[in-house]
Amino acid sequence: MKVHTSETAVLVVFAVTLIGCILAGIPILAALALGYLIFFAYTLSRGYTVRDILGMSWKGIKTAKNILITFLLIGMLTALWRAAGTIPAIVSYCAGLMNPSVMILMAFLLNCLVSVLTGTAFGTSATMGVICMTMAKAMGCNEILTGGAILSGVFFGDRCSPVSTSALLVSDAARRCGDVRTLLDACRTAGFAAEERDGLLLLTPTDSTLSALCGACGQTVRITDWDEEKASAAAFSVRLTRRKDAPLTADGRRLVLETLRLLSQDDAHILMGMAGIRARAAAQLRRKDESGMREAGALIAEWYMEKGGHRREN
Repeated sequence: MKVHTSETAVLVVFAVTLIGCILAGIPILAALALGYLIFFAYTLSRGYTVRDILGMSWKGIKTAKNILITFLLIGMLTALWRAAGTIPAIVSYCAGLMNPSVMILMAFLLNCLVSVLTGTAFGTSATMGVICMTMAKAMGCNEILTGGAILSGVFFGDRCSPVSTSALLVSDAARRCGDVRTLLDACRTAGFAAEERDGLLLLTPTDSTLSALCGACGQTVRITDWDEEKASAAAFSVRLTRRKDAPLTADGRRLVLETLRLLSQDDAHILMGMAGIRARAAAQLRRKDESGMREAGALIAEWYMEKGGHRREN
């Protein structure tokens, strides 16, 4: 996609303004407000009216309203904790649990606990993290291992915290699909059954797409591999491809999709996971359902041939 020079210049001006405000100690809100004015002026120069720009701005606010409300509530909660002495109390009580023999483990667990409660990795590092490192140095513990335990704990706890603003922002942003109808149409054109649910796109290959992916249906392989596991997988593919052709049922689709998912991994995991495919196919046969078996067998055969196997000559 072509990027206009004017757009690049606006982005550079915004970046320089933001960095300058940070270095000058100007509040970040003022810097962002100035950036909004820069983009507002640029959008006006592109022919949009003030009403159009304000409408787009309001739409953006509505998109992020859940995050803005969460930020407000978390700010109120953490401010109350500070005022009530909750966080210092937690740090004080936990500091008494420190012991040289379990210092590394306790550093991880305590930082994880505080990070889950506060929802901030940096705030935890500046409180419990500093205390843990100070105590580790006094006890003669390995500072590198202690630092690793602190960082692991604060980020692990931050991602597990229900009040983590960064995690909530990422999860909410993933739900914003933009023009959902256009995306759905594009996915359906590409051969997927697509639907939108709770802001997420759910994609499933159609029967025709699965048939195209399994283009080797009806062809078997000649087993020439001395590797017992690979030869067993190839023999399994031969048995599957000899099954009669049948329309895909729900179980057949699951068999083909599970085979595709398995074959996307490395060889070691494929060979270990082949038992699961065998079990699923056997369960289908007990129900007298041969749907999807030729397709799954063709996929396994293609994988085997990519690893040096040979196609059987008809």
